[in-house]
Amino acid sequence: MFKIEKLTLKHINIEYFKLLSQLTVVNLDYLDQDKIKNFLLSLNEKHQVFVLIDDELNKVIGTITILIEHKLIRNFGIVGHIEDVVIDSNYRGKNLGKKIIDFAINYCNNKGCYKVILDCDEKNIGFYKKCGFKLKGFEMSLYFFTK
Repeated sequence: MFKIEKLTLKHINIEYFKLLSQLTVVNLDYLDQDKIKNFLLSLNEKHQVFVLIDDELNKVIGTITILIEHKLIRNFGIVGHIEDVVIDSNYRGKNLGKKIIDFAINYCNNKGCYKVILDCDEKNIGFYKKCGFKLKGFEMSLYFFTK
């Protein structure tokens, strides 16, 4: 059985960061507890992180971030943004990615969003199309690197 919960301090450990490292580069040598606590305190109804848990093992096996943006356009519409989606490689192919995306879509719909958007790698386009997303536009980034 699998369940989805809001991210809390009990979920954040070396294993959670190893999960995130399946998505992007993560510095596993630097787990600052104060920064983690400050991050958790910054979460609110417009910025949430959720985790997918394997109930039998009490293990976090997936995560997703949802941001809610209020706009001036579209009659002061609300847009949902999905970020940082990852399912542990040992659990892929079991529809758990779809489960967490469907959760995010419902979350955004319940918040009154008129659309949900996300950026993804080209290799993941097929997955998101299966979840109902349509290809639109291009992603662009400008990174600021700090020491």
